[in-house]
Amino acid sequence: DVSTVREGRERLGTYEAKFDPEARHYREIGLRLPATLTKAEQRKIERVAIAAHRAMGSRDYSRSDIRMRDGEFYVLESNPNPDICDDASMACSADAMGWGYGEMLSRLVNMAAVRHPIWPKADEMAAPETVGARARRTSVAVPASAG
Repeated sequence: DVSTVREGRERLGTYEAKFDPEARHYREIGLRLPATLTKAEQRKIERVAIAAHRAMGSRDYSRSDIRMRDGEFYVLESNPNPDICDDASMACSADAMGWGYGEMLSRLVNMAAVRHPIWPKADEMAAPETVGARARRTSVAVPASAG
C-alpha cells in the first residue's frame, strides 16, 4: 500500500523500498495481504492479473505488480519468474491463501512436471508394469501435500 507515500518516486519498488529496513519508504510502504478489495474489485483484479500473465506468455505462475487508482487497475509489471524464497512476495501470497512454503514449491514443481515429456501420465501411474520404467525415468518426485 503506497497511499501514505506522498512523492511519486518514493512509490516505486526500488531496492531500498523492498530490502533496506533503514530506508524511509521501506517503512512507509505497507503490505496488505489479502488486499482490502470489494468482491467486484477482487474479480476485476483477478481478470487483470490473468490477462497480464497470458500476455507475458507465462505458463505456471507469475507475479504481477498492480496498482489501483480511481477504481481502475494498472499493471506495473508482470514477472514470469518471481523470487520464490521463503520471505518473498510469492511465499507471502501463498501463505495468505493457506498454502505453506513447501506446498507452494510442490505445486510449482508439479505444474512444471505435468509438461515434462517423460513425466508419467495419470494412467501410467496406475499400471504396475510401468513402475520400474517410471522409477528409472523420474529423478525427483514432490508429493502434492508437502509443506
